[in-house]
Amino acid sequence: LLRFLGRSYKEVVRLVDTVGSDAALSREEDQILQFLSCEKNSPDSHPDASACRLKISLVLLDAPLQLPWDISLEMADYLFRLEHVSADCLLTPEEELTLLKRCICDVADKRCSTEAGHTPLGIALCKNRRTALRARAAAGLGRHFSVSNIAALENGGGERPPCCTVELPKRAAE
Repeated sequence: LLRFLGRSYKEVVRLVDTVGSDAALSREEDQILQFLSCEKNSPDSHPDASACRLKISLVLLDAPLQLPWDISLEMADYLFRLEHVSADCLLTPEEELTLLKRCICDVADKRCSTEAGHTPLGIALCKNRRTALRARAAAGLGRHFSVSNIAALENGGGERPPCCTVELPKRAAE
């Protein structure tokens, strides 16, 4: 808690893997968890803070408790500002997919509520990211999906996964 409030996000991510529970939290543990998202005490909208809350969500998925934040809203916020999340705090593709399974990825979902803060943009971000990660997994590229891997595939360095190629028009010379 103190590292989170002190904005030591790298330390929070390093320590969050030591947390885990499949049992109900004690009263003190629940208060600490509630304090992390209390707007009066810790209104932290830093991109790394969203990543930390998602990491905490991930380790507490099996615990019989209600998280004090909405995973869908946190994931949408994380994805919206993904390029600003520090490398130490980034979620792995596997972690993202695990959390996206619990997120609202369709406006027709019964859990979707504008009163709760769900927006079409946030829902589309979650849905598109989930689709992209599933496509990577289906292509067998997993976390090693990169331009160099695609170049190797194009040069005969392996079986080319099914894909769609879009050709952009050439730019006019300046």
